Amino acid sequence: MKKHAEALENSCSPLQLITGLGLDPMRTGDQYTTTCPACQHRLYILQDGFLCENIECDFRAGSTLDFLKMSKGLNSYMDSVEYLENIFPNIHDPIGFRNQRKEMASATRVLGLRRKLYEYLLSISRTSVDDYHYMQTYGQLKKIVGVSMESNRMVVFPIPKHKYDELEAIAKGYGINNFPDLRGTQAFLLPYFTNHHTVGVLGYKRSIEDCSWNPIPLEPKRYQFCGLMQAQPSAERYTLVSSYAKLLRKNSELAEIDPGAVALHSLYNPKTRELP
Repeated sequence: MKKHAEALENSCSPLQLITGLGLDPMRTGDQYTTTCPACQHRLYILQDGFLCENIECDFRAGSTLDFLKMSKGLNSYMDSVEYLENIFPNIHDPIGFRNQRKEMASATRVLGLRRKLYEYLLSISRTSVDDYHYMQTYGQLKKIVGVSMESNRMVVFPIPKHKYDELEAIAKGYGINNFPDLRGTQAFLLPYFTNHHTVGVLGYKRSIEDCSWNPIPLEPKRYQFCGLMQAQPSAERYTLVSSYAKLLRKNSELAEIDPGAVALHSLYNPKTRELP
């Protein structure tokens, strides 16, 4: 169903959706933008979705169906699909089961899971400084690794104690029933994104000192990137580094000397069937 969900998202390009809604995209350099309905800042129209320039935006990034659901106040992704069909009655059926409600419901359920995980990470990045575990983890990062909290708050995600159950529920939605019990640890997440709004691999560590690498494949593709969630749409330079630890240090460095640059660490998955 994950491939079907992706086909649903790609049945209409973001730029096609904006024009279909009667909105006028604006040209910004070599990119198109519109106004973000969530925060009124500039929203960049990408090839595979949308990305808001406001890092504090409640929407921040999403697919065409995410945008429809948010901007029109729709209750479900099924409603987004039906709304899309009303805008484009002759739109190509990318799956071949548009009238098969059970299969369509399964595909839209995957879309809901993707969004739930993305919003979960967004909420952690804005966790209150009153959360002891959150501040303790970032304090250790600064002490042991020498990185700043602000420059990595959308790269490293300490798991607040009150959010463990929510994370386990999301993992079960992906079919992961043996998700590790991270309660009582100083665990943090390192998500690797296949685009600005979809997590391909969810990495985790039990503490800053944990030397093991613990990847949980969710929707892996040939390449996925840690640090992409923090990237701004107007970024002028991308720097690939060889490890997540170097990524944290590089982000701290760039925040001081080159705010227009973005550091990323990539995972390569040679077993994927995805075309190069």
